[in-house]
Amino acid sequence: MEKNVVYKVTCNSCQEYYVGETGRSIHERALEHRRAASKLVFYGSNAFAAHYREKHDGFESDLSVNILEKSLGSTIKRKIREAMYIQQLQPSLNLKSECEEVRAFLIKID
Repeated sequence: MEKNVVYKVTCNSCQEYYVGETGRSIHERALEHRRAASKLVFYGSNAFAAHYREKHDGFESDLSVNILEKSLGSTIKRKIREAMYIQQLQPSLNLKSECEEVRAFLIKID
């Protein structure tokens, strides 16, 4: 399984999506997102838990995961690329605080 990636998780029910990064296996990270969407009570602050609770309450989660970029061995490279994808794609499921954190990170490296 791929590690050190920037990825996009799409809700197949409505096509809203989330952009993230991980140094771990993308399979492992995708399972975490699926668990959060399925077990809303246990993952209350998670973006997919909130999304499914608000938009698809009572429905089974249906998510797809796509790797946007791979072979990003260092955390700093992944964070920079994640920030760039968030800025470019404007994902609706990324929390506002996350987006602000990413923008602040990009400003620091300018």
